[in-house]
Amino acid sequence: MHYHQYSLGSYSGSDEEAHSIKYWLSLYAGACLVSVVFGIARFIFTFLAGYKASRVMFERILFTVLRAPLRWTDTVPVGRILNRLTADFNSIDSDLVHMLEWCIANWLKVASICAASLFVSPLIAPVAALCLGLCVWLAKVYLIAARPAKRLDSTLKSPIFDLFGSTLIGLTTIRAFDRAGPYVRAMHAKVEEYSTASLTLYLFNRWLSWNMSLAGITFTAVVTIFLLARPGIEAALAGFVLSFTLQFSQAVLMSVRAASFVELEMNAVERVIEYSEVETENLGGEKPPAAWPTQGRLEVNDLVVGYAPHLPAVLKDVSFHINPAERVGVVGRTGAGKSSLTLALFRFVEPRSGSIHVDGVDISKINLSDLRSRLAIIPQVVISLHLNRATTNATSGPCSLLWNYPLEPRSV
Repeated sequence: MHYHQYSLGSYSGSDEEAHSIKYWLSLYAGACLVSVVFGIARFIFTFLAGYKASRVMFERILFTVLRAPLRWTDTVPVGRILNRLTADFNSIDSDLVHMLEWCIANWLKVASICAASLFVSPLIAPVAALCLGLCVWLAKVYLIAARPAKRLDSTLKSPIFDLFGSTLIGLTTIRAFDRAGPYVRAMHAKVEEYSTASLTLYLFNRWLSWNMSLAGITFTAVVTIFLLARPGIEAALAGFVLSFTLQFSQAVLMSVRAASFVELEMNAVERVIEYSEVETENLGGEKPPAAWPTQGRLEVNDLVVGYAPHLPAVLKDVSFHINPAERVGVVGRTGAGKSSLTLALFRFVEPRSGSIHVDGVDISKINLSDLRSRLAIIPQVVISLHLNRATTNATSGPCSLLWNYPLEPRSV
């Protein structure tokens, strides 16, 4: 009795058989070798590409944010900037690179499974194409709903950061007026909004997984029917094809999910690029003399300054001259333009008309780096600290205060 004749098809197991055990072992070994080579190349490519892209984007957004006009930094909440520099870059550095590598790996796996299935019959090719087309259609339907949900998920993080930061800054005032309750309720409401968006995105992912699993199971069932309907197929070939086909459902699911996640995570890239393209201050200009300023003579002629083109001017036709080593006090009510004059001196706000000359040099014609590195200012907070200490130690009125803690004059 020849036991080898009871196997599927006409497989005989003789040494002269073309498809011997060595043939299948070499085929498996070749597939493993190709998988290892592609795996190493995939890891190297995604790591280098992700590292380079993340570094370039971080340098660009940092350069832009640090040189953005003062009006932009006043109108944009700090929480939004922190969200882009923390959560969005965490997605770019970790999630996006991992998803991209995962996407490439799974699509290569799907291609190898489809290629292995063609050993059974070329008729499987249309079935595989139909199945992949169905998966792509499901992915498009998923992205239509998941894309705005992902944007909402990313956007709702900023109010949490903003509220938390402002609460920390004003913590003593909040406790002094016993207003901790409203802030806690506001934080709970913002966290609940963010959790709702995250849960919605999670439900979309579960819907995609369910439908992708059905598509993969359908393809596996079709290939199995082809195997059973073909009486002359070898047992080794049938096992080889089934070992690949049984992985098709999971491979297709992971491939489409990875491709969808890559597109969704690109939302972080979109948000970072949005802030990288913010208009910066004018960084051009001439280089002043090496010893400038030498005396500190300040000349302001018909200066008009406004914070934005659509806002009224805060300084109108201001003209004055300050000689070297002179002490000048600027007095006015709140909103009169005292701080605006200092901002104009450092070109944090550009004048609409008029000019400012320091030692005969028009500051509007020199570059900002040299201008701000050559001038010095005593912050108002430092002056307040000196005055508070002076008030505590003073024994006889304002004259004693100034005598004990004089503010030495400095050049402009």
